Amino acid sequence: MVDDLLDRLDGVQERSYGEWWARCPVCGSPSPRLLIREDSDGQVDAHCKRGCSTSHILSGLGLPFAVLFPRDGKPYRPPIPAWWKHERRYAHGVGVVPPTSER
Repeated sequence: MVDDLLDRLDGVQERSYGEWWARCPVCGSPSPRLLIREDSDGQVDAHCKRGCSTSHILSGLGLPFAVLFPRDGKPYRPPIPAWWKHERRYAHGVGVVPPTSER
């Protein structure tokens, strides 16, 4: 879960919904170089811009890989390939948004 990861990091800054930057515990950069993202399925991605591996980051924090995956037991569902090419409907069901390629 993303909260378990964020609680152990220093210098955490929320930049947008589901996206945080923090100081990497492996390379020890004084500025935030570690990008943490949580997708809509609850899966978490931790990526250091200096190239530190996710396994080193998690072991440095004393966390297992399981912290990156949702706890609800649902399997990860990858996004639909080329989702931006499909028609999207408004939430109230009136009208259709054309695919990005046709705008």
